[in-house]
Amino acid sequence: MEINECKEAALYAYWIIKLRPFSITEKKYQNNFDACIINESFAVHLIGLVLESTGRIKKTDNMKTSFCNFLEYSFRFRDFSMDSFVVLVESISTETLEKEYPDYFDKQ
Repeated sequence: MEINECKEAALYAYWIIKLRPFSITEKKYQNNFDACIINESFAVHLIGLVLESTGRIKKTDNMKTSFCNFLEYSFRFRDFSMDSFVVLVESISTETLEKEYPDYFDKQ
């Protein structure tokens, strides 16, 4: 397996989700859902930054609120193998997102 930026980001994100190294321990955030998914949010942000910097995706605000929420939910409540996680991240591109969410992209 040849390593590239996307695979490396996928592996980092996979282990962040599995090991859950980040936590918010302050009492006032204890029952806040956003505090519960901090590791998943960080993983989605990491993947998004790498995919955007490599030119695979162009982020839009609509895409962030829908697709990223779906990814956070999936990372929190679904179980992925390492290989399937890498394939998932490598399959994300603007073209695949345009097929799934056509209204979120400007047609030029």
